[in-house]
Amino acid sequence: MNEILLASFIGLATTSSAMVGTAIGLYYPLSKHPFAGSLAFAAGAVLSALAIDLAYHGAVHLLHAGFSERSSRAFVGGGFAAGAVIYCCASSYLELSPTLVEICYFRKDKEPLPATRVRNQRRSNGTS
Repeated sequence: MNEILLASFIGLATTSSAMVGTAIGLYYPLSKHPFAGSLAFAAGAVLSALAIDLAYHGAVHLLHAGFSERSSRAFVGGGFAAGAVIYCCASSYLELSPTLVEICYFRKDKEPLPATRVRNQRRSNGTS
């Protein structure tokens, strides 16, 4: 009976957090920094839960496919590590490389971008 009450309490606490968050958002205005921090925390919690669930199912699938427990953990951990490296490299590249909008915005007071006019020759269709 204690397990049922504990599960009910945990379920009530997790589902009522959305209602409490809504009430706080409606009646207590937050500045940008605490609001951004709470959204970042919520997004991190959701991504963490999803990653743990995917890692568990991936490891179970590898175990059923005949891999040992150690190798299935290595494959899942390697996948997470590779994903983290790819994310960090892509994020660094996007942060350092200017976008087309930035290039056009910062060059608007300078000379225009070079334009090349191409003159194509007319092709004959063979019936002259």
